[in-house]
Amino acid sequence: MKALPKRITGALGWSRPSDAGYEIRPVNFDTDWEGIDHLLAKEEWPIVRADLEASHGQPVSEFLVASKDDSVHGFLATHAFEEIGYLDMMIIAKEARRCGLARPMYFRAVRSLKQRGVRTLVVHTTNDSSRLIRLLGFRPGQSFTLLARDPSTAVEAAAVAQLGPEDLPALIALDQTVFGQRRTEWITTLMRQPSNTFYGHYREGSLAASVCLRERRGGAICIDGANAEDFDDLSKLVREVVTAHRGTRIQCIARTEGKLHRLLSEIGFQVPAFFVQIGPLVEWRKGKRTSIGTSEKIETLNWF
Repeated sequence: MKALPKRITGALGWSRPSDAGYEIRPVNFDTDWEGIDHLLAKEEWPIVRADLEASHGQPVSEFLVASKDDSVHGFLATHAFEEIGYLDMMIIAKEARRCGLARPMYFRAVRSLKQRGVRTLVVHTTNDSSRLIRLLGFRPGQSFTLLARDPSTAVEAAAVAQLGPEDLPALIALDQTVFGQRRTEWITTLMRQPSNTFYGHYREGSLAASVCLRERRGGAICIDGANAEDFDDLSKLVREVVTAHRGTRIQCIARTEGKLHRLLSEIGFQVPAFFVQIGPLVEWRKGKRTSIGTSEKIETLNWF
């Protein structure tokens, strides 16, 4: 490994985790989930186990935890879509941030991804972690904003068409049109998870718009995978989905100032207080240049 500039080694930490009694190893969800969930809750992230299991279940992934005395004090989750590696999330407990955990987890995960064909890295950061990513040579791009709406009983429910396994080919094709890459394993994984529900509209025999509702912490749901070639189709579907789930807290990580962001703002979605301080999520890239995931049709953070 090349020698790194002092500003990078300082930000990542250069002490050896083993000196402080930490072990960096692959995740075991059966034994590690409680510690991972504790870290997510402390950082106020609404991510649930199914989200990380979907990532880890991809053909190429790397999920590392830093443990000490049988407790998880940090983790880094990643997965890849062919040549593009996505850094899902890294959280290190406050008491362990000076123990050199970030550096070995980051470089071990990236090395593993590159050995399996990854040539581009993508990550989304809050404003408190962007400095490190910039120091590592990533370039900033588009951004995404977390929006949420509390339960309401003021609107009469609307019918909305749920999609099933028979719709997988159409879902995969529409996702490819919007995202720019065929992600058969990813969409199939999300469809198979009982915590997710797909909705969609067909027009003239073709799937015109789709969304995936994914469970979030505290009984909330998140609008994800909001795909359409024509935003008018997506707008109609989103309005129906929001109305049909009016009794549930609904979240969405939408492209900042995109059409969906503006629509959600119009129908009562707001930026949660905790996110105002750390957002928006900025997309950073490093390595081989690619246009995948940058289409103007991208309305939600479809990487994770």
